[in-house]
Amino acid sequence: MTEFKNTAVLGAGVIGASWTALFLASGRDVAVHDISPNTEKSVRDYVDRAWPTLEQIGLVKGGSPDRVRFCRSAVEAVEGTTFVQKMFRKGSPSSMPFTVKSKNILRPMQSSRRRPRA
Repeated sequence: MTEFKNTAVLGAGVIGASWTALFLASGRDVAVHDISPNTEKSVRDYVDRAWPTLEQIGLVKGGSPDRVRFCRSAVEAVEGTTFVQKMFRKGSPSSMPFTVKSKNILRPMQSSRRRPRA
C-alpha cells in the first residue's frame, strides 16, 4: 500500500468528517474543503466526539486532531496532497470547478469497480 502523509477531504458532511477523523488519527495532515459556512465548527466537533472512540479501538497511531486545516477552495485543499477523498455529489456546484482545475494537479485513479450492464 502506498503511504501518504498529506490528504484532502472534499465535502465535509458526516462521511467527509468521518474520513477526516480517521485520517487525522492515523497521523496524516488533512486539508478540508466544503461550501458550508459551518464546515470548520462541524468537522472539529465531529472529530472531538469521535476521537475517544478512535483511541479506544486502537486507531489513533501518532495522530492529532490539530493537524487539520480548512480551505476556501477545493484547488487550495488539494495542493501538496498525495491522496484526495472526494465526497461531493456528482454534478454538484463544488465538484465542477475542482474537476476542471485539478486535471493538472492530480493523477486520475482507476476504479476496480465495473459498471452494471444495461
